[in-house]
Amino acid sequence: MKRVLVLSKEEGLVEETEQMLAKRHHIEIKNYPDSLSVIENLLTLQCEMIILDIDLLKEQTARILHILRLINKQIPIVLILSQEHMPICLAVFSGGAISYLTKPIASKNFCDLIASTLKANHLKKHK
Repeated sequence: MKRVLVLSKEEGLVEETEQMLAKRHHIEIKNYPDSLSVIENLLTLQCEMIILDIDLLKEQTARILHILRLINKQIPIVLILSQEHMPICLAVFSGGAISYLTKPIASKNFCDLIASTLKANHLKKHK
């Protein structure tokens, strides 16, 4: 089973998305309340993707992204955010994020983004 680490307070979205992905794609989503938990679990768990909520991290986003890249340069990192935090998103995008979604996010769109990112990463690894 593939594992995705998420840092977000969008618990309803994450739970609904996990149910949809578990049935179709055998993907487990682990949602964490803080960046330290994401970092600790990246060090201890096998995972295929990370999703960070800029609305939680705000100005810390660049630093957390940098730390995650030091741990694993290859893992896809996607950002989710409200429109008001777009300047932060643009500023940190060069730090290694591969995509972003703006809120509000429909669970189907979230599902599609996760599934397509994991598929693209799998194809990239097996070239």
